[in-house]
Amino acid sequence: MPALSIGEATSVLSAAVVIVTFFIGRVSVSKTSSAKEQRTEDKLDSLCGDTSEIKDGVKEINRKLDDHGERLTKVEQQVITLFNRLDRVEKSYDLHHGIGGSD
Repeated sequence: MPALSIGEATSVLSAAVVIVTFFIGRVSVSKTSSAKEQRTEDKLDSLCGDTSEIKDGVKEINRKLDDHGERLTKVEQQVITLFNRLDRVEKSYDLHHGIGGSD
């Protein structure tokens, strides 16, 4: 096997350095890409958790609104009943005392 000249040896060594550098760069890019993907997945997981909490909060608010609506309906019915009773009391008072309406 003939001995390599300095120029040939330099060329072979340079090619080896380029190949090693290329593979190191590929490994580095792969690690960086994997890290970015992991961060993205972590952020998505966090967003999913936040969304779930918001859904639960909205459900609770809707439940409370329904409860308040039912209570408001009951109060409205009671107010109507009280006004009807007041009208009856006024009419009865007017009949017994012989005066006109209190309006």
